[in-house]
Amino acid sequence: MNEDRTFDHARLKALFAKLVVKVGRQDAAAARLGISRQRVSQLCSANPEHARDIPTWEQVWTLEDACGQSVIFGAFAAEIEPPAVATTACPIKESHDVVQAAAAILPIASAIQAGDLAAIDALMDGLDRVKHEARELRAVATNVTRLREAC
Repeated sequence: MNEDRTFDHARLKALFAKLVVKVGRQDAAAARLGISRQRVSQLCSANPEHARDIPTWEQVWTLEDACGQSVIFGAFAAEIEPPAVATTACPIKESHDVVQAAAAILPIASAIQAGDLAAIDALMDGLDRVKHEARELRAVATNVTRLREAC
């Protein structure tokens, strides 16, 4: 997001360029996406003529799955800064923690889908973390509700 809370196309393009490198550069990304190398270059380009030409979420997902890392989705999730929680707010920090824990599962699930059955233990640990964070979210939400009712 930009300072004015609008979607940052340049940030997505920069992250997509990093993702393309992690997959094995433009030729490898083009092969995985079924598009030309030139098209991959346009999706990564910071040139004004391609400023609004951004990758689809399906393209992002495909490449993140291929490299086993949540380069873009993880980066966007990490950029969400939770504000302080008060009786007049919702438990944003805890919600943020749940999202972070869930995002961490993506590369593990991709590894399992690719046949790495050794990653199942890591998946179970990740699911335990999601459950833990969800329990914390429930506790805070319950407390916020009680505080609101007391006011």
